Amino acid sequence: MTETLRQKEEIINQKESQIKDYRNKNIHLQNFRSVYDHRVNSLNEEHGPLVKHLENMESHIKTIYKELLDEANSQKKLRDQLSDK
Repeated sequence: MTETLRQKEEIINQKESQIKDYRNKNIHLQNFRSVYDHRVNSLNEEHGPLVKHLENMESHIKTIYKELLDEANSQKKLRDQLSDK
């Protein structure tokens, strides 16, 4: 009888030890998750302005390209007019 009680107590102690280890691992993982979430939020905050800046630059490039084409076309027309005279 005492042997079975001792075995059960040992099993309980092992289970308590496992529970303690799992709790420590859980705490570690929760800390990791909070650091990870903070980093993701930080990157998202950085991403927004970069996308906006990129869109502005693309728009500016399109405008400059259109101006360049317009200028080339008007120079071509002038050359054509001069060659016709």
